[in-house]
Amino acid sequence: MSAVIHVITALERGGAQRNTLETCARLHHPRRPQLLVAGVGGALGDEARARLGTRFVSLPSLRNPVSPVDDARALGDLRRLFAREAERLRHPVVVHTHSSKAGILGRLAASAVGLPTVHTIHGFGVDALGPRLRPVLLAAERIVDPLTDVAVFVSEADVAFADAHGLFTRAERRVIRSGVHADAFSALRTVEARVPYRAALRARLGIDDDAPVAVTIGNLKPQKDPLFHVDVLAAWRALDPRAQLVFAGDGPLRDEVVARARAAGVADALHLVGFVDDVRPLLGATDVFLLASAWEGLPRSVLEATATGLPCVVRDTGWASDVAFARSVTALPPTSSPAEFARALAGSHRATPRRLPRAFTLEGMLDDLRALYDRLCGPIIEEAELNRLRRRRRRQR
Repeated sequence: MSAVIHVITALERGGAQRNTLETCARLHHPRRPQLLVAGVGGALGDEARARLGTRFVSLPSLRNPVSPVDDARALGDLRRLFAREAERLRHPVVVHTHSSKAGILGRLAASAVGLPTVHTIHGFGVDALGPRLRPVLLAAERIVDPLTDVAVFVSEADVAFADAHGLFTRAERRVIRSGVHADAFSALRTVEARVPYRAALRARLGIDDDAPVAVTIGNLKPQKDPLFHVDVLAAWRALDPRAQLVFAGDGPLRDEVVARARAAGVADALHLVGFVDDVRPLLGATDVFLLASAWEGLPRSVLEATATGLPCVVRDTGWASDVAFARSVTALPPTSSPAEFARALAGSHRATPRRLPRAFTLEGMLDDLRALYDRLCGPIIEEAELNRLRRRRRRQR
């Protein structure tokens, strides 16, 4: 028997959090339990409790932002938790950390009790931290570098960033994509399947049947750069006054987004529909997917849109080369203007849907992680095989 303890700072809505929760839920096995430790709250907290039960541990001291007092308390809490689980299981226990703060504190705590560590980099967002915090985070990562046994990257761009900044130089490296449930989107590949979604959305939002509609999925936070999306909408409306943008998400910049849309004269064309649990109806109802984030690891939303054949116009902050297999993705340089994005939106068209490579699917991701845990902990021996081995040993005595 072995175990994997995952640690993430907060279970907010996001690709890293969804990736981690699906891993804990789907790779759990009685002979290799998957535990999840996260800070209090977060939009996915209730789902984690429902799906994981007692395997979900909420740690009040693990929180954002950086706080010397809280962080020291979280470090001690994690160390005690890891020591307790290692003593209880008395078998190989691997600590798998996610996100910057949980990654640093989790690896320090695991090292203190002698447990091997895996850290997944769900995208380097250090440039968004500003000139003061950026060197601090890079220095902290270099400190815990020797404590990282395996570094998992979701994109080749993140590997290149690590190389350029001297990160994870001693760790074993693996690229394991943040895979999506591709089969769940396959039904949207035909025009016939999309018609009811298209009609329903336009009726609900009061959008004309012939209006071109883009959709964006993400938090209204600086990382997603929602204000730039409003500027793109304004530029697109200058080319086509019928253009509309549906933004599925919410967050602290909502009021600023609304104000920017009003100032630009496009408030009537911006539809803030809040968080959506099932994005398939949105992808089936719209004409193009827009994502102009300030930074990304490997955005799951683009993979989901690609699986349906929806054309994508994205800001390439390094990751777009990883989805070069998708003919439907138009990647623009980070310095591109709203007008350039608008022209790309106006020229977009649906491509023939292509199946995602297995490495980019949820099943492929889980297979790759299972193989990694097998190497670190030893393979899981099923009960029938274990009984067979026991009988053979008894005969040999």
